[in-house]
Amino acid sequence: MTPPRSILANWRAASAAESLRAEFDRHIQEVEALSARVLDECRRLDGDGWQGAAYDAVLAHVETSHNHSRLLCARAEKLRDTGVRALSDLHHTGLALLDYVADAEAAGCVVADDWTVTADPQSLAAEWNEVITEAVAAVARADESGHRAIRAALGEMVHPAAFLTLPALPVEGEGAFVAVTAEQLLAVMPELPVDRAREYLPALNAAMREGEIVTPLRQAAFLAQIAHESGELRYFEELGDEEYFRQYDPDGANPGAGNTEPGDGPRYHGRGPLQLTGRANYRAAGAALGLDLEGSPELAAGPEVGFRIAQWYWTIRDINTLADAGDFVGVTRAVNGGEHGLAARETYYRRALAVLA
Repeated sequence: MTPPRSILANWRAASAAESLRAEFDRHIQEVEALSARVLDECRRLDGDGWQGAAYDAVLAHVETSHNHSRLLCARAEKLRDTGVRALSDLHHTGLALLDYVADAEAAGCVVADDWTVTADPQSLAAEWNEVITEAVAAVARADESGHRAIRAALGEMVHPAAFLTLPALPVEGEGAFVAVTAEQLLAVMPELPVDRAREYLPALNAAMREGEIVTPLRQAAFLAQIAHESGELRYFEELGDEEYFRQYDPDGANPGAGNTEPGDGPRYHGRGPLQLTGRANYRAAGAALGLDLEGSPELAAGPEVGFRIAQWYWTIRDINTLADAGDFVGVTRAVNGGEHGLAARETYYRRALAVLA
């Protein structure tokens, strides 16, 4: 809502934006400096002769905390930029409104504190009232848009706190595995149909148990990756026609899929929540899981087999270790081979951490 003219005239939104930027920068620099100093001091201990398992454990925890501090600072920078942008937009729309008021009064109108325009003749008042009403609405829109953006950025600031205390690894036989519920799965993947979530959940939980994906950090990382790779579990087969899949043939544009025969590209195209691709990978996954995936590759598109393949891929690359350290960028590289879609994957990750914590 746009404030009265007497209040808007005294706004100092531009000054507030600069103060906000300076204050955020100061705190971000302090956190970064402190985190880096703690890490440096811990590494120095190795040079002083403290080595072994205890030192390795402390160093690993400090390095993880340092990575989390960097993530927190990145979120703080985003919040800072969002706040500065919101205040700047308010500054410019407010100035534009006051300029219109000055022009209206120069034309012989009277503009009241509530932005009401009066003039003689009435046609003059009506003309300027339309202009000023739109300018008032523009200020209100900028205010609401800024509020929404800041609330969204604030929501992202909450989640890194979930990283700071690493959950203990499960102890065999103590029932440490906690199954993901349909409500949690839908909170992470809001586009997933409810009936499909319930259909897939038993196979998903069984696969996570099989792959020891049993802590909030591991489950959050796993769910985030399969959500991105499969379009929130809506696509268990790679999209494309036979001509598109020919690129994976031995003489195609992407021969690195381990295909050896003409037609292998279409036959061994991406399937499952992590899009298993290529004859060699189908053969390896089948051997590990006791399935003839090379002979019957279509099995990989079913939820039970597809989720088992996903946990197999996760396990052979030791991705649980990366997840335990909170190294989500490392998790993404292990799954994707790069950082494609990292921002979207991180969004799923934050959602999962929030609902699984």
